[in-house]
Amino acid sequence: VHGHPVLPNNWSEIQLNDLFQTINGLTFIRNEVGAHFSPSGADLSNSDVRTFGEAVLAFAQALSCPTCGYLPQKERDDHRSCRCPKYQTQLRPLNRP
Repeated sequence: VHGHPVLPNNWSEIQLNDLFQTINGLTFIRNEVGAHFSPSGADLSNSDVRTFGEAVLAFAQALSCPTCGYLPQKERDDHRSCRCPKYQTQLRPLNRP
């Protein structure tokens, strides 16, 4: 199938790029308000902080398995899988350094 994996009928594919780009565009909020609080963070609106938090939550939920709740960490030949016995959630492609 010309570079596209064949997925079983009951699988769904989730594109993570849009979620990642949203978070990436808002990382300054994490640095100013969250992990490295600075006085300039007080200038950010609650709405901006909420938007960032919701984007991070959506990304984490998209990555985690709805059955076991774990992130795909077990390294397989061409992907990472969650802890479910049937590898229910898979993160593809696996790019090795």
